[in-house]
Formats: sequence, C-alpha cells, structure tokens
Amino acid sequence: MKKSISISVKGRVQGVAFRYYAVHKAIELDLVGWVRNLSDENTVEIYAEGEEKDLMEILDWAHHGPSSAYVTDLNFYWGEAFGKYSGFSVKY
Repeated sequence: MKKSISISVKGRVQGVAFRYYAVHKAIELDLVGWVRNLSDENTVEIYAEGEEKDLMEILDWAHHGPSSAYVTDLNFYWGEAFGKYSGFSVKY
C-alpha cells in the first residue's frame, strides 16, 4: 500500500542544491511528488508518495541532505497517497 510523507527541512538548505539532490534521490527510489523552497529562505519542503520503505529512505536522507547542506531541524508527517503525481519535480 502506498503512503505519502511531507517533510519540512530547516537549516542551510537553500542555495546548496538541496532540491536538485532531492529530485535525484526521489527518482532513484521511484517516488513521485515534489520539492520546493519556502519563502523564509531556510526551509525546503518535500512531498513524496510511494512505498513506505522508500519513503523512510528519503526521510533518512533528508536528515542530512547533500554534503553542501546543514540541516538544523526536520519535521514530517505521514498521510495517504492520492496518486495524482506521475513523477518527481521541483515545484515553484
């Protein structure tokens, strides 16, 4: 059964290619959804749908992100998968 996860990542996560690496990680895990910067300039939000084991893996990755990032806080919540996404992309 597919699930969804919403992840809010704070720290030095904008301007360090966090979204680029998140897209590649999500595609590698066969997840669908999106990633975006929030206007506060220090938060990235990830929304992903897929198998729970793959969602756990992107959650684990988000705790540190790419080597250029510095994560200071992370919050997440689980939900139902709606099935309206066909790929994973940057949302503007």
